[in-house]
Parts: sequence; C-alpha cells; structure tokens
Amino acid sequence: MSDVSFFQQAQSQKYLERILYTWLNTIPVLLFLDFLCVHVRNREIFTHTHTHTHTHFKEDKI
Repeated sequence: MSDVSFFQQAQSQKYLERILYTWLNTIPVLLFLDFLCVHVRNREIFTHTHTHTHTHFKEDKI
C-alpha cells in the first residue's frame, strides 16, 4: 500500500501532530463556549419569563 508510506514520512507525521494538537486544544474551548451560550440563553429565558409574569400580575391588580 503506497498510502501508508505517506504517513511514515517525518514531515507528514509533524503535520498530523500539529493538526491533532490544535484539534485537542480547541475542544475544551468549544465546550466552554457552548456552556456559556446555554447558560446565557437560559438566563435570558428566565429573565424574560420573570419580567412578563411580573408585568402580568401588575395588570391584574389594576
């Protein structure tokens, strides 16, 4: 198989190492950003619901 010899070359292994290193270091950042987006989205939904409910009760009292 000639394809295997490509991956046995030192330069190819360096490129693969850089790709894997970059990818592995990017995953935690992406997970953290995803966590922040979900947290902010949930907070906006809670704030909107809370404000709407609060306004609704004020209208009922009038």
